[in-house]
Amino acid sequence: MDNKKILIAAIVFACLMSLPIFAWAGPKQVGEVFFARGVVTAGPEGGEARFLGRGAPVFEGDVLATGERSFAVLHMSDGGKITLRPDTVFAIEGYSEVRKKENAIFRLFKGGIRAVSGFISKRNLRNGYRLKTPTAVLGIRGTEFDARLCKGDCAAEAKKIRRQTLKDNPSPVAGRVVRLRGILTARAQDGTERHLIKGGPVYRGDTLETGSGGMVVVVFRDNSRVTLLGESVFKVERYQFHKKKTDNAFFRLLKGGLRTFTGLMTRRDKKAFKLGTPTAIVGVRGTGFDVLLSEENRRAEAGKVAGRVVRLRGSLTVSTREGTERPLLKGSSVYEGDTLETGTKSMAILVFRDNSRVTLQAETSFKVERYQYHAKKKDNIFFRIFKGGLRVFTGMVVRRNARNFKIGTPTAVVGVRGTGFDLLYRGKPGTEEQALLPNRGLLRRMLDAFPRKALAATPKGIGTFAYNWKESKHPIEVIDKKGKTTVLSPGMAAFAPMKGNAFTLPSVPLPMLKNPNPKPDPKTIPADPQKMFGVKQGQYVSVWDGVIELELKSGAKLELSEGKTLFWPKGAVEPIELPVTPMFMHADPDWRPDPKTIPANTKDLFGAVDKTGSAPGLYVTVYDGHVTMENEGGAVELGKGEAGFSSEAAIKPIRLTIQPLFQVQDIIPFPKGFTEKDAQGILKLIVDELGEPGKKKEFECEIR
Repeated sequence: MDNKKILIAAIVFACLMSLPIFAWAGPKQVGEVFFARGVVTAGPEGGEARFLGRGAPVFEGDVLATGERSFAVLHMSDGGKITLRPDTVFAIEGYSEVRKKENAIFRLFKGGIRAVSGFISKRNLRNGYRLKTPTAVLGIRGTEFDARLCKGDCAAEAKKIRRQTLKDNPSPVAGRVVRLRGILTARAQDGTERHLIKGGPVYRGDTLETGSGGMVVVVFRDNSRVTLLGESVFKVERYQFHKKKTDNAFFRLLKGGLRTFTGLMTRRDKKAFKLGTPTAIVGVRGTGFDVLLSEENRRAEAGKVAGRVVRLRGSLTVSTREGTERPLLKGSSVYEGDTLETGTKSMAILVFRDNSRVTLQAETSFKVERYQYHAKKKDNIFFRIFKGGLRVFTGMVVRRNARNFKIGTPTAVVGVRGTGFDLLYRGKPGTEEQALLPNRGLLRRMLDAFPRKALAATPKGIGTFAYNWKESKHPIEVIDKKGKTTVLSPGMAAFAPMKGNAFTLPSVPLPMLKNPNPKPDPKTIPADPQKMFGVKQGQYVSVWDGVIELELKSGAKLELSEGKTLFWPKGAVEPIELPVTPMFMHADPDWRPDPKTIPANTKDLFGAVDKTGSAPGLYVTVYDGHVTMENEGGAVELGKGEAGFSSEAAIKPIRLTIQPLFQVQDIIPFPKGFTEKDAQGILKLIVDELGEPGKKKEFECEIR
């Protein structure tokens, strides 16, 4: 009998050992208790709670609770620190330190926390660190902050706090980022660096640096605006705006280029706004001007631009790699990774740096998947069309290596050896792919002016039409999904279906032969890439609105009016006036920082409400970093020295004129720099403040 029991036990043990490793794994530890006073518990939602003391682990999925006169300090595994205030219920809903998937998702049900975020909030700026509450969700970026859900307790505490005003210390935020492409770094006066995203605060003394291929628009409190080009370094040397005569601003461009639109400050005092450059100080009496410091790095930066919009009818939008979307204008830059989409009854023509050209027809979705051009044999281009139609004229890349230019469609890849060709993709009826439908789609719409019998020879079904222009000098190749290559000589057309092999057509479909959209060849569309993308070394200053005054290093003063451009050749002290403003100075009109092009409401960006008392709701105070308070009603951005309030989930949060004293002077310790020695002096103060009248003021027991 004993042998039988032993055999059964061995079989059970063997079965258990054969289970996957994750079957043995318990909850993931994400931190530990650094300090605890009073009753502090934790456990999974709906599960058994455990008491916590110093050194106790906390896990993903834990719901933590503190007693009425208790608090705890947590040290998280990413270096973050959190103080749980008395009478708080707080959940760790998600936590990951996996590279590029970092996230910390917390929820505050009741009470409040005081926190310093760790590396998760710095590595994943957009959605890495989030705190959910009943009235708003907080997005945290490299931040020290307080968050507290108040009922009647905050009002009671506020009455006990020694009265003092913070109105002499207004928000130090000078400006905010309203549009951003690429990477933006801010370096404070003390040398600390932080990465900024849209909504991020800019302070006096900050030095901003844009990454390669990047661009940013910053709006300041007086509605002055600055667009920084890629590879630029810009310093907010001085900024003071309180709607007084003493208001003034001094910015400095150390590298790269910028576009400026002045605000209220210059309307009150023309001498209040100045910009320093290596060759001159610009005094502003107008509203809009550009400065470009062109060096070797500027040439490299210009090389990041793949192409530009040279003609536009209707609407054209771009979706970037970063996920942002915005409308484009004539002159706008196009970058590798951009996806462009034309609207109904729209058309756009793009010219690329190697002089390749593309006409985008109406309702076309087109991506610059890869664009590398450095005038070398390794240069290559790969475009992709998701729907709609293209007219293409090839440039230098094809002349150097014809096999390095390809265009992908949902049903084929077109290898380009010719000089000009058209592509049309007809998608499935009733879907967004049907750029060439309904009925027969764009082919049908384009045929409205032609005899209907012209459709008789047009293949049916989903697929790609390709037509090599009659005047093209070389063939093109259509490689279908099965890998078969169909070669089209000049004047020939083919169809590549979703299923089956591509095949040549007996004649060119009339809509392609009579395409109303212009061919993008140089004769039809004159455009010189050298003038569009070439930049000589030196400094350029161009005025597009008003008048500016330049104080040169020699002490001489010059006035420059609207439409005029000055150029300092490399090493020159005195500038020369150019007869015509270079085309590259007019580039990217969609990034010009005037209010019509970049709508931005300073009331939303900087406005604050003088809310006295402590009404029920969520209060957030930021001591450093950037917090976004967001709910169904909208969002408000908070920077260092600012506070926000949210009363209901359906009502947009508001920015407060001053930080609540019950948070600024909170007796519960802030976790940054907190040690156990600090606790001994704090405990008596906590007991005195939180003890109820008529009862013995003793702190709840300590769990060790």
